[in-house]
Amino acid sequence: CDGIDSCGNENEVCTKSRKFFSIFATPEQYNGKWSILHCVSGMEKLDTQFIKGDCVAVSFSFGGNQVLGKNSYIELLIPQGYSWDFDCQYIYGAAYVYLSCLNLCKSSPCILDKLVNIGSCVNQFRERVYSITSHNQLTFLVKNRRDGTYQNDIFPCDNGVCVDYSKVCNLVNDCGDGTDERNCKNNFGCHTNNEILPLSKVCDGSIDCFDFSDECNDQCIGNKMIISSLVVTVTGWIIGVLAMVLNLKIIPYSLKSINSSKTNESLANNTLLILINLGDLLVGLFIVTISAHNLYYGSSYCKMQLEWLTSASCSFVGVLNSVGITVSVLSMTTLSLFRVTSVSRSFPILSPVSGKEKLKLVIITFSIVTAALFTALIPL
Repeated sequence: CDGIDSCGNENEVCTKSRKFFSIFATPEQYNGKWSILHCVSGMEKLDTQFIKGDCVAVSFSFGGNQVLGKNSYIELLIPQGYSWDFDCQYIYGAAYVYLSCLNLCKSSPCILDKLVNIGSCVNQFRERVYSITSHNQLTFLVKNRRDGTYQNDIFPCDNGVCVDYSKVCNLVNDCGDGTDERNCKNNFGCHTNNEILPLSKVCDGSIDCFDFSDECNDQCIGNKMIISSLVVTVTGWIIGVLAMVLNLKIIPYSLKSINSSKTNESLANNTLLILINLGDLLVGLFIVTISAHNLYYGSSYCKMQLEWLTSASCSFVGVLNSVGITVSVLSMTTLSLFRVTSVSRSFPILSPVSGKEKLKLVIITFSIVTAALFTALIPL
């Protein structure tokens, strides 16, 4: 329930299971304290690999700094036996800030790298109260109009803007300069623009970044080339070349057999065998063409796949494959029907070649080729 519909119906399920639906960016308040993870009503005694024991309250103060006049410190309820190996990649906002800065996130350092100083938050918080930290640094406090307390739990961006903790590491560039998302370990930033994605969208087989960087990076395996397997590549070359060479050798021989056919049955068999050879030749040409393009693009295919998939070459090899397979299948089916019909006769009679039989074979050949072309070209 992170607000990203990763499962197809995740948002719908989360909406029905909660009174409200939103990205988990702010901990829930429970018994006057902010609750992290399982320390919420009804789940305090939950015993899992992460929780061993009751929840305890800790005070959150970035860098251990105490600020003169600050009388509102965030108290967090966290599991007492909380595992330090927890992965915070699907936690966002204030919850991510608190957990990372309490060293409770695996491989996620504290996102807060500097204190709010007197020059921060330009044109914001005009009623600020200037103060000093326990480390003798100048800062300011902001009065909470609801309870009258003073606090400075805000994130200073590099461009002088300040945002609330709930807007830090929440997949949105709230600062405007990307500072609030820059060092977060729960997101992925596209390489050439300001797009920010959840980690679930990286290497998922679907391109989300305009520069393809979410799929074309060192983390992703299996999508670098048109044919990623070396075994399949070598096998493709062998089968493709053999299919072309052998069928090119057989087709002239089959054409001679047609001219020497003495019976209608022999003429039909030889004609359909040529069509099967022709279909196999086209499939072999398709395999060789794909293998050649795989060699041409190499590891750069990932970033150039849109160029390839929309090219005339890709459409051409697609038509080759579709026509070849369709011609072979229809020809084999027709040949099987002819043979079944011949075998089913009690006393098969071999008829000499006639003009009527030749016309019938021309119509059958034309129909098979037309059906194959129709099947291949209609999707284009």
